[in-house]
Amino acid sequence: VIPSLIKRAIDGENPLNVWGDGSAIRDFIYAMDCANGILQVFEKGIRKPVNLASGKGISIRKIVETLVPMIEPQPRVLWDTSKPSGDSRRVLDTTRAESFGFRPKISLEEGIRNTLDWYLSNKDKSDNKYNSFTEFKT
Repeated sequence: VIPSLIKRAIDGENPLNVWGDGSAIRDFIYAMDCANGILQVFEKGIRKPVNLASGKGISIRKIVETLVPMIEPQPRVLWDTSKPSGDSRRVLDTTRAESFGFRPKISLEEGIRNTLDWYLSNKDKSDNKYNSFTEFKT
């Protein structure tokens, strides 16, 4: 969700078309937090599945409201309620991860800002990557 919104907004999609009404709840974690969690799992010798997530539900609307003010020029948002929002709620149980001390450190706002800054600094590289959706020919 977040990388797609960033790319589309930076590429000039205005209005920024977002499926559904924004009420769907998802669980987001910054990649560095996830990587650190994986290292903790290995270091502690955990041999059971572990959900590395925030354990917090964030609405798609909150994601959009956090991201859009960071974009210049700021796109207008169009909520396309004719399209599906997806499952109403997907939040992971992080009890096992918390039992060995794992907790994400990067806030939602900081993670979105970091991701946006990375994309802006690497846009030329990411635009040249192979995309199986646009390059696959039948």
